[in-house]
Amino acid sequence: MSYLDQYTTGEPNKIVRGYSYLNVTKGLKITLAELEDIYGNADIVVHSFINKELNWLTIKINNAKGQMNFPFCLRNAKRL
Repeated sequence: MSYLDQYTTGEPNKIVRGYSYLNVTKGLKITLAELEDIYGNADIVVHSFINKELNWLTIKINNAKGQMNFPFCLRNAKRL
């Protein structure tokens, strides 16, 4: 859910935040269903997360924070 919250803005972000109090599994399922109802296609939402990860900045060997953050994003995307 934090991944969705971080990478959405405007109205979609309000929807994500509205379900953020739920546990991750239930909240993610409900949030994606609502986004699909409103915006038409959950595949578009998932595709945007994939593109975000593919366009992630190059993580250099001396960038410990970047090395720690990227796996968390991958794990969150796996839940989609």
